[in-house]
Amino acid sequence: MLIFRALFIYPVLIAYLLTACHLVQKTRGSVAQALRPLVQLDEKMFMQQVNHACRVNARSELCALGVGMFIGLAINIVFEPIEQGPT
Repeated sequence: MLIFRALFIYPVLIAYLLTACHLVQKTRGSVAQALRPLVQLDEKMFMQQVNHACRVNARSELCALGVGMFIGLAINIVFEPIEQGPT
């Protein structure tokens, strides 16, 4: 039974991350508007800052994905080294 559960840990983790990412992106605009009274900029400059801060760069996301995959692979190799076959 334990092996059966272990097979689902990675898909569940990925689904959780995708859901959390979607929820965070939905709240970005409302958070920026809630902080509006604290910022001493005119409306045009404020909206430019909000749009710039909310923009997602595809290259940065791909770099982050690659770094995460590399770190995950490195951790996996360190803690679960590949066993050598019989010699």
